[in-house]
Amino acid sequence: MTARMQTIQEDIDAIVPYSMHVSSRYLDLTKQKLSLTRLPKELTSLPTTSSQWALGVPKSVLEPLLDHWLETYDWRAQEDIFNASLPQYRTLITRPAPPGSSAHAEASAIRTHFVHARSAGEGAVPLLYVHSWPGSFIEAGRLIPLLTAASETAQGERAQQQQQQQQQSFHVVCPSIPGFGFSDAAEDPQFGVEDAAEVFAALMQRLGYEEYVVCGEGWGFQVARALALKQRESVVKGVFTWNPRFERPEWGKGVKTWVQWQVARVTGARWPSLSFGYVPSEVQEGGKNDMKGKETKGDDVMAARPMGPVLHQLLSARPQTLAFSLCDSPVGLLAVLLDVLGVQGTGPSLGARPRSPFLDPEELELQDREYEAAGHERVRSDDTVKASQNGVGAHISTQPWSPTDILNWTMMMWLPGAEAGLRWLRRAHIETSAPSWSAYCNVPLGISSFRSSAATPLMWGAAAWPIVWVRRRREAVEMPPWEAPRLLANDIRECFARLPGGTGEGKMPAELV
Repeated sequence: MTARMQTIQEDIDAIVPYSMHVSSRYLDLTKQKLSLTRLPKELTSLPTTSSQWALGVPKSVLEPLLDHWLETYDWRAQEDIFNASLPQYRTLITRPAPPGSSAHAEASAIRTHFVHARSAGEGAVPLLYVHSWPGSFIEAGRLIPLLTAASETAQGERAQQQQQQQQQSFHVVCPSIPGFGFSDAAEDPQFGVEDAAEVFAALMQRLGYEEYVVCGEGWGFQVARALALKQRESVVKGVFTWNPRFERPEWGKGVKTWVQWQVARVTGARWPSLSFGYVPSEVQEGGKNDMKGKETKGDDVMAARPMGPVLHQLLSARPQTLAFSLCDSPVGLLAVLLDVLGVQGTGPSLGARPRSPFLDPEELELQDREYEAAGHERVRSDDTVKASQNGVGAHISTQPWSPTDILNWTMMMWLPGAEAGLRWLRRAHIETSAPSWSAYCNVPLGISSFRSSAATPLMWGAAAWPIVWVRRRREAVEMPPWEAPRLLANDIRECFARLPGGTGEGKMPAELV
């Protein structure tokens, strides 16, 4: 290799520190579009908020956020917070020409954005966090400082073992899927889950991590699965997810898992020897949140299954058509985000009514009382996340879903444009619907299960994974990294410390904690 070629290669492999700074011209354009928004008319005959949500995001929920965006919201202040709290970088990841390309097709390079927060703790484990859709890297902002935090060394062998299980620290890498956040979009229309996994595998290798664990939920979990299937357990040592949705066991896809599910249903999972990891509440509900869903007529579809996954399919069916509106309307993107997040926190006592992330204090108090009456426990987050020794995560609030939080998430969709994310989502649906996607993966899986409107019985996943660790929690939480980061961080630490080959044995508690 010539000196010039070597210099070029070094430039390509370079990891460059990055700070968020959106052009003032683009921010001015955003405000102009907000001021020109024409809101739709609503039916005045709908008597309740529940009936309004059955048609989509109510105007009463969105309009105050629009006012906040125009009059109060300060993106520059949010940029400063993210830049001070999350160490960000970008690097070029080279990908080979797509299969079926012409002989003259060249490899492409994707400029990939990522957060890389290293822990000062001894024995820290590399952890790849993969965000979902419609999220971005900021969804892990409250979790990262908790995972990187180091603790003082305990005295005594037993005390050290317990501390390692409870205070395992991590070097956290949280990249933006190409086309999301500040990662460039791929030009390949077939770029999907497996391609994102390849980019992230190359990124971890470039950072010097030959072995690591992976965390993710929703579409992030699907990317983690693609990584685990491709890299195997020699590289990916474990995967962790929360509130997962698995397919109902079928005879043709796993006889053992199907038989165990049928036995658990017949016995009500009342006897440990015949429960196979299921709990009574799962079998009593009969797996109502099957990934494939059931045919439901009329407005009952809003009550019968979570709208988040349904909206994913609707929004990704014709991405280019939808992009013409969403790329031109920040309020349209806000409405999409509210509709996906609006189901979060729904409890059985509330029936079909989705819980908006933006409620006035009286509504919040009323809904919290209804939750407690139904036996649910509210998650009480700390006011702030304590910064770790290197300052990661300082100033990031953990109060769930303030107006500014909602607008931050919306901005992370608005800034790159919605089109690449929608194309990726469409391809992700196609890939994960293929028969080959149900192949068994040998990488150990840990699961944290909160009370969720979308989760399926956990052991349905045994047809595709070796489930080695489960924690079932009482709290009603749809998005733990944002709404209950401390609880989730504790589970991640304990799970990866207890994986086979770790400091403890695999664990599958059936009790609620």
